[in-house]
Amino acid sequence: MLKHIRDWLITILEAAALTIFLLVFVAQSFLVEGYSMEPTLENGERVMVEKVSYRFRDPKRGEIIIIKNPLKRRDIYIKRVVGLPGDTIEVKNGQIFINGILLEEDYVLEPFNSWYSGTFFVPEGHVFVLGDNRNHSDDSRRIGPIPYGDVIGRVMFVYWPFDKFEFLEPPKALANLDQSFDN
Repeated sequence: MLKHIRDWLITILEAAALTIFLLVFVAQSFLVEGYSMEPTLENGERVMVEKVSYRFRDPKRGEIIIIKNPLKRRDIYIKRVVGLPGDTIEVKNGQIFINGILLEEDYVLEPFNSWYSGTFFVPEGHVFVLGDNRNHSDDSRRIGPIPYGDVIGRVMFVYWPFDKFEFLEPPKALANLDQSFDN
């Protein structure tokens, strides 16, 4: 009887250790709180975030990531990578220019308020992030470029509610922008 209980406890402890390992190093669920990523992600949805790939490569333009706010380390945000190291981001007349090229965005809820303008440089080891609901997002315009060390992981898919299940890929407009830089 004691052997049976001991075996049962060992199995539970092994399962708990594996779960903790997976949540800390591999993947984690996050709740979307707020409206800054609409229409792509809606308040109350749950997403799965993988935490491994950025150990081997840098974030790519267009990916949706989970970050720690470098100004308030307890605050966790979900945002889209728009700028990469070395980029100059300019917000002018409600539009975004990356290294002088207009960013065509079909995934944003609405354009920036036309009163907002500014220019930002993305230093090495950082990304510039924005919410898709630009007029209702606390992002790099306010908190600055995000150090790679504050990137928790990459959003892979929405899994809740089940009828909204969707894998998330970077928009083609952002991939095309990178190709225009290469030419």
